[in-house]
Amino acid sequence: MKFIIPMIVIGLAVLCEEPEEVPLSKYSCYRASGEITIDGKLDEDAWQAAPETGNFLLYSGKEESPAYTNAKMLWDEEYLYISFACEDADLYATMKERDEPLWSQDVVEVFIMEQSLGQGHFVEYEVSPIGTVFDMYLIVPLEGFLEWNSPGFKWAATLDGTPNDPSDKDKGYQVEMAIAFKDLYLKKASAAPPKDGSSMRIALYRVDYECPEKMGEAGADGTYIAWSPTMKPFFQIPSRFGVVTFLDRPAEKAEPEE
Repeated sequence: MKFIIPMIVIGLAVLCEEPEEVPLSKYSCYRASGEITIDGKLDEDAWQAAPETGNFLLYSGKEESPAYTNAKMLWDEEYLYISFACEDADLYATMKERDEPLWSQDVVEVFIMEQSLGQGHFVEYEVSPIGTVFDMYLIVPLEGFLEWNSPGFKWAATLDGTPNDPSDKDKGYQVEMAIAFKDLYLKKASAAPPKDGSSMRIALYRVDYECPEKMGEAGADGTYIAWSPTMKPFFQIPSRFGVVTFLDRPAEKAEPEE
């Protein structure tokens, strides 16, 4: 099934505007020093050593997210690993079926430039606090191929709080993903892992909502949060994807990335 993404109605002219001159975010992605179990707990030594992105920014790029949002990345021969740690006082996530419109409730998102078809092609992964997943292959300007599923994708989420209950105060949630490198080459049956010093264009995002009056509807008071800001309340802008450089050595304890 092919469709035009209905997340935010935006004209093609606006989509094609050049964003403000704000440096792209960059990250040094080290090799995992041991096996990573995808359980949402982030307790392996490799995760402890991996550098943090530091708190994400609001989409405008002018101020930090009011709800602390941090990510880390690692890699090995088969997978790119990405983790999110999100503070959230009002967890909201009711959708349980794959490829439901998760962006209308609390969610973290990863966009990665497809590696064999050109810069207008990218893949999208979303995971909610309760572990529901959305994955899709896209072509600018926003043609989405929803029938595409990432066959090697693994994910898990853990939360600290009670989702969909605005009467209490939650602490937040964590998401852990393993994205198979072979899934990033749609025109090749298989692909080698990255070489030392090579890079990919990757974007990390979060949409944070409060619980609405009626559970199941779109969340209230949406906040659009980005590792590499887009300058617009809209994330499908490949020119604003960050730069992730792969280093073929384990991470030491490190300061937050740019």
